[in-house]
Amino acid sequence: MAGLYIHIPFCASRCVYCDFFSSTDFSFKRGYIDAVCRELELRIHELRDEPVFTVYLGGGTPSSLSPSERGRLFRTLSTVVDWSICKEVTLEVNPDDVTPLFISQLKDTPVNRLSMGIQSFGSCFSTSASYGSCGDGGSR
Repeated sequence: MAGLYIHIPFCASRCVYCDFFSSTDFSFKRGYIDAVCRELELRIHELRDEPVFTVYLGGGTPSSLSPSERGRLFRTLSTVVDWSICKEVTLEVNPDDVTPLFISQLKDTPVNRLSMGIQSFGSCFSTSASYGSCGDGGSR
């Protein structure tokens, strides 16, 4: 049983608590998605006989991907993942990205779980750290 983690390193702002690689420069997002898709194509042989049961898109902020970028990534993943047996497909989200439109756009993807860490609400509870958003659409 295999699982895939794909790091999407783009963020609207840099959070002080985060130790993961991330960038607020969205200008290389398309090139990054191209590279991830190419690497999946190059490494497909590593999973040929191993069913993938979980896919986790983490970051950064994977919810910053446009519908076409998500579509490209999921089409490429379809070459290595049988969605009919994949149990969990998680997308990390920024609370500000979760709108009715965003949710409706996910209906055409295999995503069946959203992950929103409690640190997303950090600035609502702490004035000592820069967390970016309180999840209500406004920074504090």
